[in-house]
Amino acid sequence: MSQPIGMAVRGAAAVIALSLPVAVAVALYLGRDGLVSFGYGVFVGLVAFSSIGVTVSLVLGKTTQLRVLAGAGVYVGRVLFAAAAVLVPAFAGWLAVLPMVGGLVLVYVVESVVLLFEAQRFMKRSAPWEWAREREATDGRGVEVPVGEVGQVEQRRAS
Repeated sequence: MSQPIGMAVRGAAAVIALSLPVAVAVALYLGRDGLVSFGYGVFVGLVAFSSIGVTVSLVLGKTTQLRVLAGAGVYVGRVLFAAAAVLVPAFAGWLAVLPMVGGLVLVYVVESVVLLFEAQRFMKRSAPWEWAREREATDGRGVEVPVGEVGQVEQRRAS
């Protein structure tokens, strides 16, 4: 399984794990209809969330204009899908709006938090202050110089 797809699967598992206690509270407070509406909102959010693996796969790697446009298209498509999938039942009166939108918002909030941490793991980069320290320790050609003398090396080159 590729890293972007794995990231999406782990995020979906986190969403399901966190939505179950909320679903129990919704069922106790709003009953069966509220639970069905909330479940539908979570389902729509998870379907939209699953496109993240596709979007990340398209944007990462060798970047071409076509891949970037396709990634943007997938993102716009997921937002339009989520809007249509929630608005149609809401305006038709098939499902209660508040629990449905609450389920969708729960998925998007959890998605944002999970992806924040997953992206850090996925990129496997060191902290920016370590990049600066490494950059200060070399003169750009890979030659090590004492920290603090990098500017002096560049001034000597310019002279």
